[in-house]
Amino acid sequence: MQKRHPLNYLKTFRERTGFLLQDMANLIGMHSGNLSKIETGTVTPSIEVMLAYHLILKIPLERLFKNHFKESLQELLLRSEALKQELIAEKKSKTIYKRLDLLKIIIDRIKDIQTVYEN
Repeated sequence: MQKRHPLNYLKTFRERTGFLLQDMANLIGMHSGNLSKIETGTVTPSIEVMLAYHLILKIPLERLFKNHFKESLQELLLRSEALKQELIAEKKSKTIYKRLDLLKIIIDRIKDIQTVYEN
């Protein structure tokens, strides 16, 4: 998946708490210049950085990934449906049916999550 949205909301979250960039960088264990690049969207953050924002600033993970959540769900659904069609076309072994059953559960779960985030 391509990064399509800047992550400057990380800066907004941090600034709302009054926490300084230098202090955040120190806690995360990185140079403040690198963290600034992440906050402006110039550099994509690692999962460790995102988790640090979650833990330090108590930001719900869904809000941290707000610009990517709906897009990720849609892509997962499209890929799941495509895999389902491949498996239906294949039907060469008993394991295909088990995989299709599991895939149905996953597709239903993704659709349920989409419904929650659309409202």
